Parts: sequence; structure tokens; C-alpha cells
Amino acid sequence: MKKGLMFGWLVALAIFSACQADGAIETEKENAEVKEEDSSEDTVLDRHGELTKEERLAASLENVESKKKDRISIISFTAEGDPIGHELSFDGSMIKLIVDSTKDQFGFGKVTEIMCRTIKEVEAAEQIDYALQGCNKGDGDIIVLAKWK
Repeated sequence: MKKGLMFGWLVALAIFSACQADGAIETEKENAEVKEEDSSEDTVLDRHGELTKEERLAASLENVESKKKDRISIISFTAEGDPIGHELSFDGSMIKLIVDSTKDQFGFGKVTEIMCRTIKEVEAAEQIDYALQGCNKGDGDIIVLAKWK
């Protein structure tokens, strides 16, 4: 009886370990894909408040303020390491935001499109939020990025 119970626990442990390994491989694969996207000049990576290509983000804000067309991608990561894409396209008057959470294993897994009037830097005590304002969906500002001070 004890041998059978011990064998059952070992089998369950082996199955559980294999499932965990598959998830880790999948996340590593997705992160490798994101690294390839990182080579784009117009892609800002947000790794929990630490940003790459901040100068490109600043240029995009200036373009919106001066009514110049612009397009930028922001990829942020969940606590589990899954990427969430934010595509911002400015046509000279409105910003189209496309949020892609299809690679988020624990999220909604959908693509959402929102139109907004502008983007602003909003300073808080410990961070700077980049908030879309005047949007056609939701109540209030939509924060697309938060940078630690």
C-alpha cells in the first residue's frame, strides 16, 4: 500500500514538473520574440518601470504636441513575464491605441482599439505616468506606461 501511494506521488510530481517546464519554455520563447522586436527604433520596452529608448518616447510626445504624425510601440511585461503590446498611432489630431494582450497567459487575451485626444506626462511621488486623455472608452485617463523616478 505504501509503495503504491509513494509511486502515485512520484508520478504526480513528474507530471507537475513537466507542465511547469513547458510553461517556462513557452515564456522564454515569447521573450526571445520580444527581443527581436526590440531592434525596432520605434519600440520602447517597459520592464516594470525600467525603460529602453526613452528618447524615442520623448520624441513621440513632442510630435503629438506639435501635431506631427507619429507611431510608436510600447511593450510592457506582466509579473509572469508575458508581453502586452501597446501600439500608438497619431494622425495629427487623434491617437489610436491598440492594446494586444493575446500573449498574456493569465489576462483577457484580446486586442482592443481605443481613440484618444492626447497623451500627457503625469508626475506622481514615485513615478511618471504616461496617460492618454480624452478617450472614447473607459472612465478617465488610460495609463500606457509608468516610469520610476
